[in-house]
Amino acid sequence: MKTFKFFSLAVVSLLALFGCENAELPTNPFSGSDGAVFEKGKPAASEMAPLPVSGDFAGYNETDNPDYGVYTYTLWAGKHNDAGTVTITNDDENILITVNTNSSADLGEIHVYLWNELSSIPSKRPAPGHADFVVENINADSYTLIIPADIDCGNTYYISVHAALIQNNTSNDEPGIGNNDGETAYAGNDESPADFNNQKGAWWGLVNYHVDCFFNISGNVYNDLNNNYMLNPGENGINTLEVILLDSDGNVVDISSSDADGNYLFEYVPGGIGYHVVVSEGPAGSVATENADGYSIALLDSDVTDVNFGFHTPNNDDNNDNNNDNVNRDIINHETAFAYGNVSFCSDGFSRWGWRNELNTEVPGTLTFPVYAGAAQCDTTKGTYVGNVTIEIHETVVITLSMLPGYGFDELHINYGSNPYPLGNNGNPTVAPGSYTIVEEYTSLQSNWVSSPISVNDFGGINANVIIHTVVSSL
Repeated sequence: MKTFKFFSLAVVSLLALFGCENAELPTNPFSGSDGAVFEKGKPAASEMAPLPVSGDFAGYNETDNPDYGVYTYTLWAGKHNDAGTVTITNDDENILITVNTNSSADLGEIHVYLWNELSSIPSKRPAPGHADFVVENINADSYTLIIPADIDCGNTYYISVHAALIQNNTSNDEPGIGNNDGETAYAGNDESPADFNNQKGAWWGLVNYHVDCFFNISGNVYNDLNNNYMLNPGENGINTLEVILLDSDGNVVDISSSDADGNYLFEYVPGGIGYHVVVSEGPAGSVATENADGYSIALLDSDVTDVNFGFHTPNNDDNNDNNNDNVNRDIINHETAFAYGNVSFCSDGFSRWGWRNELNTEVPGTLTFPVYAGAAQCDTTKGTYVGNVTIEIHETVVITLSMLPGYGFDELHINYGSNPYPLGNNGNPTVAPGSYTIVEEYTSLQSNWVSSPISVNDFGGINANVIIHTVVSSL
């Protein structure tokens, strides 16, 4: 269910937003559920236009993805009398305008003009009766008008909300001063009465409404028991670690703490800009694995999940300690190995094991993937962890292969591009390493390899795929 979530502002209430009649738009796109009619017409000129004013941020309209901002304005009667509130928000398809009077009056009519461009606003007051949306015979304390609109994050609308007020006949209203029966009223803010006084001719109000979108960023901080740079079943979360959300300039936006299961959440993060997520410090004696350098989001335009951070705590018996040249490692001889990826060959219907990674190279950052040798049936528990691949995405893409101490490689095959797999001689997709974009062979075992910079477009752009295969032996 979609809900509005508010800060503790007395000017807004759920009753005001949902407890009243909504102008749902049925068969006739301009008729209300209570028989009120929305009429379209041409504005009749009166005098000069006011400056559009902003409302007060009041909370969130919680939808599935994204959540939207909620803003409140004052309903000014007779230029100076506070007659209630006007609340504006939106969902995915509509702008929602709620007019809620206080004890000084009830609603008789509502008239709303809506513009997308400042240049479209008339220089003189548009006649309320010719408004884009008109609701008559309300006779209630509160009314929500639902206006279909093409909603995009960042849109700005310029809205004139006019109300014709009648005698108050409702009980338990928000307290008001005086009697505004028969007054005309417009939405505005604290600065509006002075602006109303400065207008020549018929006064009127104009507000701006900006579509603010908010998203969630979440993930897990975990104990990377097998040091494979990914969260596996059975690896427990680490609690009370500080996770920091930074903006693109490195300023702290928010700080979260991992819970008992290692989960953390940044809620209601403003969209439309970039962020970087880091863990301030891991457990004592641990080494950061997954997202050791943090996780970058170039442009937040949807909820981001699974931003995970791994920490491995080595010990004397740990065969995965890549900082110790003297650990006992599995002995392998000329074994095929692949960088782990988010799509397996097995799931794509190939009989050969291995993985590919689907990437968006328009999102800058550094990605690290473990390399497994002999992981039959795409099962990492059957393989040996032998190294890591780092992919640095900035203006270009650079791939680095680093073997763990005790291992080396004498063949390297890398395929990249917008297609998931290269094509074989028969024209069908293949996973055969000989068909890959880069083919390297050596007469002796190598421990490291760094690619030349690859252009983002050549790498595949937003639909990039990369497969990294090598042949590994023990030193």
